[in-house]
Amino acid sequence: MAQDPRGTQQKDGTLAGHFRRGRIYTPSLIAFPEFVLAEWVREDLPDMLWPLILVARHGERGLQRYESLQQAAVTELGTNFLEESVLRFDGRLTALNRVPEGSRARARAFLDGHPQWCPELLRDLANLYDNLPGAWLVCRDGRRDILTPEAAAAVMDDLTDSVMRVATDEHLTALVKMTPITWRVVTRSGEFDPTIVELLQDYPAVPQKHARADVVIGASFGAMKGAEVYQDSDVEAERAKWATDFWQQSRSQTPCVPEESLEASEPAEPNREGSPSRDAGDDQGNHAASLATRLEVIVNDFIEHAIGRDSTFNPYRPAKHEVVTGLFSRAARAVAALVQAPHMWNGEHGMATVRILAETEILLTWMPLQRPEIYERYRQYGRGKRKLFKLHMDDLVASMGSTAPQMLLDASQRLETQVGNEWAQNFQPVSLEPTFSGVTWRQMAHEAGLADLYQYVFQPASGVVHGEWWTIEDHAMQRCLHPLHLFHVIPSFAGASSSDPQIAEYIVRRVNQLSKLAGKALNLEPLPADK
Repeated sequence: MAQDPRGTQQKDGTLAGHFRRGRIYTPSLIAFPEFVLAEWVREDLPDMLWPLILVARHGERGLQRYESLQQAAVTELGTNFLEESVLRFDGRLTALNRVPEGSRARARAFLDGHPQWCPELLRDLANLYDNLPGAWLVCRDGRRDILTPEAAAAVMDDLTDSVMRVATDEHLTALVKMTPITWRVVTRSGEFDPTIVELLQDYPAVPQKHARADVVIGASFGAMKGAEVYQDSDVEAERAKWATDFWQQSRSQTPCVPEESLEASEPAEPNREGSPSRDAGDDQGNHAASLATRLEVIVNDFIEHAIGRDSTFNPYRPAKHEVVTGLFSRAARAVAALVQAPHMWNGEHGMATVRILAETEILLTWMPLQRPEIYERYRQYGRGKRKLFKLHMDDLVASMGSTAPQMLLDASQRLETQVGNEWAQNFQPVSLEPTFSGVTWRQMAHEAGLADLYQYVFQPASGVVHGEWWTIEDHAMQRCLHPLHLFHVIPSFAGASSSDPQIAEYIVRRVNQLSKLAGKALNLEPLPADK
């Protein structure tokens, strides 16, 4: 049986229907290796500025104007000249670049005789954009003019408005995409299915047909584009080069419009009661103090149960007790630090602590299900990593010789003390496994019955901690709102995300739950009380 080039289809679960190749799961629609997702705005819009400007300015009458140009070209220039000169008015500027020098004078004379069909904005763009395809045709006498900064800015504003009008309106987009179809019709260079002919023969005069017709136009546009690229690979390269040049030059001629700049200009929301607004900082400070007091009670109660005089802890075999209390201590310390920093009560800076809490719950639930030596294995794994760090530090100090800074020497000496002397290091193994347990965090969570915690808390929080792009895009970037910049994202340094007291409440409650989980793992009686 031939292997499916898309990979192995996932039959169930969250990614059911996706195709897996390695550890990558791809939706079925784009799973074929040769599939390339076409982007109309990014790839085709720069090439179709002529009909786009007409449609943006005049709507459906703009398409009719371009169709008039197409019909006049066939009537006045003749099909023989169009074929010999490869002159095409199919909406694409790059098609004009293929006209040989010897045929350009006659084509320019034709357009000069019908100036109403070439928008002034397009002529101005030929003066602003280097290598605008078809500039030889649309520029008066084939020469570029020098625009003043004020005139250039006005041109770019007009272009921005035109792009926004068309790119955000499906019907206007369909009108632009209709131009290569009408060119094939007037030049009799293409055949269409009778049902398509019937649907489009009176387009766009019948509004009731717009919804269906717009979809068919989009599909036909994509099919025609694919056929052209398949027949001539140079066509794709030429269009891609102009698209790249267009967006790059657009960016150089217009400033970014950071999303934050618009937010800053919005008026503040009035106080609904009409009374003076309270200082949010005071409220947060009081809340932080209250939470810190609650946390202190929780931690002290746990310590009293875990290491107080009534504790049954036996230091002869300390691994389990040390690991459990150490895990709880780490989580509580992280929460204590976050509680005192209200500006970090958000989904960006608070996620490291949320991840620690989820990680601790997984460990405190999973480890008691394993053999007792799992606690010693956990300690040895960490000590091995410290030994490896020490060995790397030794290499660094040796490579620097007498130039090694004192701070580095002091750090190396501290590690020497913590790891033990060279003799002690001979008894410390080093594991390069991704986790101490030899299984993934996901597997540990599932075995502990904490699949939901892993999926809804641990995994997304890990994404923040590890700097996965989605979280960088959400928290550390902002959208440039300039349409001619393709709405790219730019760095955001406006400060931390807005604080959410619910995050602080959540982490304190989680510490309280962890104190009971740790107490249960240590068989403490009674368990720490609810706080």
